[in-house]
Amino acid sequence: MAGSEIGKFVEMMFSLPAMKAPVKFEMKKSVKLVFVISRLIERGLAPGGSADPVLDLLSAEDIEELQQAKREMLEKVDLLDLNEKLKAFSK
Repeated sequence: MAGSEIGKFVEMMFSLPAMKAPVKFEMKKSVKLVFVISRLIERGLAPGGSADPVLDLLSAEDIEELQQAKREMLEKVDLLDLNEKLKAFSK
């Protein structure tokens, strides 16, 4: 499938009512993996951070929800402050 076809398919899929249904799941991963996942979310949401057409279709609300999920993950493993310090060093 070409990029534009994927985009159209994903837009159609995102418009289905079931895609807005809340889902609760439990994730038991190492602190290291949680930190890496948070960095991947951050990189994917950064301007020009992803060439993925699916990420380009995210609404501002979806992006905010992902950022909040990232923050909650880091808070649960007590790495929120460390992550902020690392971001400051990388500037």
